[in-house]
This record gives sequence, structure tokens and C-alpha cells, in this order.
Amino acid sequence: MNKNVYNLRCKVLGKEHPDTLLSLGNLAAAYGHLGDFQKELELEEKVYQLKCKQLGDEHTDTLLTLSNIAMTYRNLGNYEKAVEVGERAYNLRCKVLGEEHPDTLLALNNLTYAYIDLEKLKIACKLIMRYIWIIFKRWVKEKYLKIKRLILRKNNNSNNL
Repeated sequence: MNKNVYNLRCKVLGKEHPDTLLSLGNLAAAYGHLGDFQKELELEEKVYQLKCKQLGDEHTDTLLTLSNIAMTYRNLGNYEKAVEVGERAYNLRCKVLGEEHPDTLLALNNLTYAYIDLEKLKIACKLIMRYIWIIFKRWVKEKYLKIKRLILRKNNNSNNL
């Protein structure tokens, strides 16, 4: 089914159209679900190259594909390559989206597991601590803003009396 959709979109829209690239990415995922990670990687790398050309290497769709490639390397057992690509995906997501963005945190999580697979546990622990710190900072910031709003509301109510 995915292959038919991809072929049809190639014919109608062209090989580099965003919808065609989406279909190719879906086809790659289908191969991954079937356990054919080598074919998944081949298609994901093709999607990545075309997205870089069409959207640029810092576009969020391109970054998603890069993260998918890192995960596929993990599935293939090539943990060094998974770390290499995962580091790149995480750093670009930090740059483009910020370190607190959910997609960035997901890339950090995936990178942590790649380091665990490599048995580089000191690095994995540092990444886990970075993740916890980011979540803690966000929680404190949210609580601070909530308290600030409550104080402002209380002050406004007192002034209206």
C-alpha cells in the first residue's frame, strides 16, 4: 500500500514534492515495522538528503528524519553510528527548537539510550541528569509564574477595595 502511494505521488507530484517525501518516509517506517532495518535506513537517508535539499538541514521535518535515522542505526545494532547521528540530531534540535522543546527532549532520551547500548554509562548518566535538570527548571519556572500571577491578582483585588 505505502509503495503504491509513493509511486503514485512520484508520478503525479514528482520525486521531490513534500507529500512524496512523506510517503517515502512512511514506506521506510513500514520496512522498519517489518524488521527490514537496512531497507528502512536506505529510504530514510534518501528522504533526509531530499529534505535537506528542499527544506534545509535545520527544518523540523528534516530534523525528524535525522532522528529516525539515528534510531534505525540503533535497531541495526550500529550504536556508534546511532550516537554520532543522535548527537547531531540533538544538537540541531537544541539550536532550532531550544533545549526544553518536547522534540529536543525526545532526541536527548534517544541519545541516552544509544550511549547505554554502547555501555558508556557515565555519559548516559550525564545526559539523564541534563534531562532531569531541564524538566526541573521548566517546573520551577511554571510554579514561579503561577505564584507571580496569584500575587498580582491578590494585589489587584486589594487595590479595588
